Amino acid sequence: MNCFVFLLVLNTAYADIDSKKDPKLVERVYTSYCSSCHTKDKQILYFDPKQEDSEMIKSIRSGSSAMPMYAWLFTDEDLKKLIEYMRITSKK
Repeated sequence: MNCFVFLLVLNTAYADIDSKKDPKLVERVYTSYCSSCHTKDKQILYFDPKQEDSEMIKSIRSGSSAMPMYAWLFTDEDLKKLIEYMRITSKK
């Protein structure tokens, strides 16, 4: 019996949210990936601005029953920028 082992190496392409090059990029990423569930009437929902970044990053990476996991798309730095955007926006 022949056994073949195939190794598949996946190159993960991250979103790379660079707000210095494009200040509106964080907003567009939020709009594309988050706002359909987390925004209603221009208010951010299901977000606790007092929660630690590390806990939010963990939640976003692993997902939940209704939220998909985004570990494949965002780096921790990307997520920190998204969380900061949500904190600023939720105060408005």
